[in-house]
Amino acid sequence: MPSSEFARCFKGVEPLDLGSVPVQAWRPAVPVDVDLVKPGILGAVRIVG
Repeated sequence: MPSSEFARCFKGVEPLDLGSVPVQAWRPAVPVDVDLVKPGILGAVRIVG
């Protein structure tokens, strides 16, 4: 999932350095399928870290 699409799933969440923010702190603004969110988070961590 492109990072821009991933970011749109998390309204009000600015792009962050995930190294300094617990992934658990990310709260989806709308209900989303966990199977879709997990790869997005892992992809974002891979891109940032």
